[in-house]
Amino acid sequence: MRILLLIWVLLVGLTDLSAQNAGWTGSEQPAEINAALIQDVNAMPGIKVFPNPVTDKWFTVEVSDQNIQEIRLTNIAGTAVYIRKFQGMVNRHRVALENIPSGIYLLRVTTDTNQARTTKLLVKNQ
Repeated sequence: MRILLLIWVLLVGLTDLSAQNAGWTGSEQPAEINAALIQDVNAMPGIKVFPNPVTDKWFTVEVSDQNIQEIRLTNIAGTAVYIRKFQGMVNRHRVALENIPSGIYLLRVTTDTNQARTTKLLVKNQ
């Protein structure tokens, strides 16, 4: 648990990285994570993620003015643990986390206009 807390503190503390040197590779392989690009999705207009922290093994992603193209959940090691791609008009999706252990994850939501937002998601399975 102390290791997870230390990793989380390091991620939060790296806010001075420049956005131009960061790259989210989008691959399943571990990738560099630029904390400057990790934003609170709920603070951005048009995208909602709730509840956060997740306690009931599910959460909802809602996009008001666009459609969801992809939802990707990545563990702290950079490995994608959930990927769902959408075709068509989907602006709300409920994600079930039945086989996902408790921990800190990065949630990336990509819209049909290729805008992507990344935020921290805390999973507390009971």
